[in-house]
Amino acid sequence: MKYHQPTKSFVIEPSAIENVAEALKFSLKMVREAGGKPLTPYTVCAMDSCDHAQASLMNIAESLDIDLGHHRFNLLDLRDVK
Repeated sequence: MKYHQPTKSFVIEPSAIENVAEALKFSLKMVREAGGKPLTPYTVCAMDSCDHAQASLMNIAESLDIDLGHHRFNLLDLRDVK
């Protein structure tokens, strides 16, 4: 992110946002694998630590206005994330 003084605005390169989105999806995948959750969409009955971690990552994406494909962490399909 760069600050452009003449317009007093911040400029974010599309590649930077893409890198953040990919890092968030990779983090979600790693959290699921560590928590023994499927990489495919799944149902949540009671949230455990893994689910809370995923929800936090989704909150980061939302705060940055990044749409990862769904607003619910458990409904993302992460099988193709590298």
